[in-house]
Amino acid sequence: MTAPDQAAQTVDAFHRGRFFLVQPAAGGHRAGMDAMMLAASVPTAFAGRLADFGAGAGAAGFAVLSRCAGAGAVLVERSPEMVAFAELTLAHPHNTALQGRATVLKADVTLAGRARVAAGLADNAFDFVIMNPPFARQADIDHVLHAFRFLKPGGVLVSIMSAGVMFREDRKTKAFREFIDDHAGTVERLPSGSFKASGTMVEACVVKMSSPKV
Repeated sequence: MTAPDQAAQTVDAFHRGRFFLVQPAAGGHRAGMDAMMLAASVPTAFAGRLADFGAGAGAAGFAVLSRCAGAGAVLVERSPEMVAFAELTLAHPHNTALQGRATVLKADVTLAGRARVAAGLADNAFDFVIMNPPFARQADIDHVLHAFRFLKPGGVLVSIMSAGVMFREDRKTKAFREFIDDHAGTVERLPSGSFKASGTMVEACVVKMSSPKV
């Protein structure tokens, strides 16, 4: 995969220099409050296998690794451009201490059947999933339901989602709220303007659910 032009990228320190992120200087997805919010949802004592779906350059996943000494992370991204940035982040010399606990996987969370398995995504593979899927046309619901199947029994999924999942009355949204209730879920509304610094005033919430234990 072709590496991005150095002139089109920045190298930014996170968590007081505990890891460095290589990301687009402009025009691509740059890490924001959403990534740090997702990373903070993972307990410091977490020591399992984590998937960061839609990982971008890897900010959320690396933030977890920098704080959770026993964690491993798979950075899952479908955009070839952002996969290249995630690989640069992984290879950066300041991230040497974390490199043995992270991998980058080019895949789409919505893949199904043999295509999903061929891409390297297997059911019951992760102890924790974090994600911030696209909201348009209720795609966030589809992405979360697909991702939930990748949890091991007793695993946890945390996703930033459109605030509409809290109040829309269409059949799909109502069924999703029932799914949340059936899986020990919680929904927390985020304050308006939470992602203003990232250039959006979208209203959002954080959904947390657990896969049933065996």
